[in-house]
Formats: sequence, C-alpha cells, structure tokens
Amino acid sequence: MRAAAIQIHLRARIEDALRYSLVPRTILALTYWALARATHSLDRRWLDHACAAARSASSDSLMMAIEEWMQRRLDHIPVEVLWSWMPAEAPEAKVNKTAILKPATADEKGVLFISFESQWEHLTSLGPERLAKLAQEYDLVLAPTWSPPHCVVNLVFPRLYPGLIHCTISNLRDLTILPRLSPRYRPLRLFASSWVHADLYQPRARAERDIDLVMVANFGRYKRHHSVFHALAQMPVSKRPRITLVGQPHGDRTAEVLIREMKAYGVEESFTLRSRISDAEVVDILGRSRAALITSLREGSCVAVVESMMADTPLALLRGAEIGSAAFLNDHTGRWLDEEKLVEQLPRFIAESDQFSPRAWLLENEVECRASTRLLNEHLRAQALAEGRVWTRDIFPHHWRPDPRFLEPEHKVAATAASLALKEKLGLNLG
Repeated sequence: MRAAAIQIHLRARIEDALRYSLVPRTILALTYWALARATHSLDRRWLDHACAAARSASSDSLMMAIEEWMQRRLDHIPVEVLWSWMPAEAPEAKVNKTAILKPATADEKGVLFISFESQWEHLTSLGPERLAKLAQEYDLVLAPTWSPPHCVVNLVFPRLYPGLIHCTISNLRDLTILPRLSPRYRPLRLFASSWVHADLYQPRARAERDIDLVMVANFGRYKRHHSVFHALAQMPVSKRPRITLVGQPHGDRTAEVLIREMKAYGVEESFTLRSRISDAEVVDILGRSRAALITSLREGSCVAVVESMMADTPLALLRGAEIGSAAFLNDHTGRWLDEEKLVEQLPRFIAESDQFSPRAWLLENEVECRASTRLLNEHLRAQALAEGRVWTRDIFPHHWRPDPRFLEPEHKVAATAASLALKEKLGLNLG
C-alpha cells in the first residue's frame, strides 16, 4: 500500500479506536463527566459536557448514572436560567423543517411536526406565554436526529414546553432513553427512514443495472469512506467493483478531500463521485445500482438505508454498526459484512444481489410513509381520546425528502393557510 494511504488508514484506525472502543469511550465519558461536575450549575456548558459524557458512555449503567446526575442538577436550576440557555425571546420565531399535519380549529387541536433539534429549539424564542398558547392549540411531534439523543435541547426543552412531546426515534434503544430524559416524551417506533415514499422509486430490472455499488453518505469522517478505499486497494484492479459515491461536503471534508484520499489508495479509477445532486438524480442512481453500502459505525436513523431498499437495491452494513435503520436489515433486504473481510465479502454480496427482495419486504411490512402516517395518527388519536378531547379529523400523510412534504396538493394548501394563521397570531414563522 502507498505511504500516503498507510498514513490515512492508520489515522482513521486510531480515531475509530478512540471513538468506538470500550476503554477509550469509558475514559472519554468519565472525563466529560468530570468537566461537567467542575462547571458551575448556572453555566450551560456543564450540561454540554454531561451530554457528551452520556453519548460516549460504553454501558447502559454508566449512561443511566450520568442521566440521573444531570436530572438531579437540572431540578435545582431556576426555570428562568433554563430559558436563558435557549434562543432569546423575539417578535418572530423562525422554524424550518416543519409541517402542519393537521390544522387546528376552535374545537380541535392540530398537529405540528418538526424535525431536527436545532429547529424545535427555535420554538423557545416565542417565550413562555406564546409557547403555552401553541401547546394549547397544537400537539407537537418531534423527530430527533441522532442516537443516543443526549443534547442540551432534548433535556431542557421538555422542562419549558407545557405539554406532551410525541416523537419519532433514531434507534430502537431511544424508546427507553427518551422517557428517561423526560416523562413528557412519548416516543413511537418510527424512524426518519419510516417516511420514504414508495411511489418515487421506479427500480430497474436487475439486468439493466449498470452500477455495481452505491454509497449515499455525506463526506464526513464518521461515514468512514476509508474502509471501502482500503478494501479496494487490496483487490486486483480487474476485480474491483465500479462504485458511485453520492454525497455532499461535511465541514472541511469536501469532494476534493475524498478524491485525494482515493488517489492516495490508488483506487480513484473505481469510483464515480457525485456531489450536491438533486433528489431525482439520487433516486435514479439508487435504482440503477446492484447493491448499496453504508460504512459508518454510529449515527442516527440513516434514511439512505431504507431509500436504497425502496429502490429494490439490497444494502450492506458493517457488523456491529449502531445505526437505527439496521432494524430493517434482514435476509430479504441485505447483509451484515465484516470490515476485516470486505475484500472477499463485498464482491460476493454484489454478485448475489439478485437474491434479495428489499422493496417487497418493506411494502409487506409497511415501512413507508402512508403506513407510518396511520401509525402516528392512531397514536395521537388514542392520546387525544384518553385526555377527553375530540378527534374528528386525521392527520395529513407526508413523506420526508429530506424535509417533510405532503402527498396531496390540497393538504399543502390547508397547511399553508394554517401556517399563516400561526404567524399572524403567535409570530411563529414555519419554513
């Protein structure tokens, strides 16, 4: 292997060891926890440190111990201080990645969906009074983005919002973690990847697929492109698959950085790099690919997993990866691969890709936006009836690409009108 490739690979392996191995993670968690203890309780930074400690925890027992300590400390902080940690109150609160799934009426609460913690955090710029009025008119459905979900807003927002918080998850374990962060959370077994719209995908016949393998992933280091570069460098040139990388820059990790790394490994001829392309182009590439691969070891839901499967493209994950959509990986949809054996296993997976039927499995098991709408609707309806409220209208079906979008034009019209009413009444500007 070339000297430059060896340097890149060693650096990546060291970072992996520090980020994912048991002992370094435990040391990191305890270090962050010590920093949190050493920071004054009125200084928000202690909670940042404590959340980092919980995310780094290598065991459930350590994570829960940190959570309990955080909750005890938060219990003694005046609510005015918690408000000061959030965006300052302003005449207008701008919140993106939203959808009014059910407009409110005089007799019936509506439903407001917001994805990304950075967005619902902006709700607090409404201030206590207007936020309380919003809670009176709308049920809130939030979509956290990472797992484990420990971050300042996920712990503080439930202490400021005067109502239940219905939410999706990024990993199955979040079903138990989120209620520990606040009893106001009502998590559902729905992921960001549960809202893929099947009708957008028109998979090609197997014989017509001209791409061996596709990787849909931003260019961040945590996506670990180096693992597939390393595997291909070990293969004879004539045996290397043709791989299309689809993504976008992440911090200082641009397309140029990825190209330099490919060249360092001597595998650039095996790759086609597509950056910042349209959704339609992504869907087309997925439908033209024989197989798909994700090489990250820890992240949130990872919508690309189900998007690949909906294109009837079987997908492989690295064994042990903590990715929420791994809940959908099985003998019908794809395969677990061992990183140390990618040289042998990856070509075999591509060669055997026609043995899988991922799209059929997703549809049979109702992993798509319309079925997810029914699940969410039943959850919200049951809660409303349990509280003695009326429920005469169901929520609008939507999909997520990558923001929430309505399936029916008339629902968009109704939601837009409701959004304008919220802006006029509460100063809430929904993007």
